[in-house]
Amino acid sequence: MASPTADARLTSCGLVADSTPARDAQQTVVEQSVYLVQTLMETMKKWEARLQRLEAEETARRTPRQCKLTWRQREVLTLLYNGMQRSAIAKQLTIQKDTVQTHIRDANRRLGTSGGMRAAIKAYQLGLLLEE
Repeated sequence: MASPTADARLTSCGLVADSTPARDAQQTVVEQSVYLVQTLMETMKKWEARLQRLEAEETARRTPRQCKLTWRQREVLTLLYNGMQRSAIAKQLTIQKDTVQTHIRDANRRLGTSGGMRAAIKAYQLGLLLEE
């Protein structure tokens, strides 16, 4: 059996001596370390979710209420911004060309612009266009 000094040296180096108390102590440290890592990971996930929620709230706060567009308006402006003609947009979305015009007109009203491309550019600047 190792001397008490040898046990202390082995334990301080992270090696386990043959004695049961040293093994128990090391096992306890390992279990506590695992617990701390798990707790830290859970806390980090909670903070990450909170940060994402706060970023979304900040974006919504910075976007004026009148600039909030419907999904279809965003869809039409995204296609218009990407260079599609109104007739091609109508065909792709399976709606009438007049309906495309209505969405553009309503988006212009909400964005305070005049003209489809101006609305599309402003929606782009505000981050309102859809990602493809």
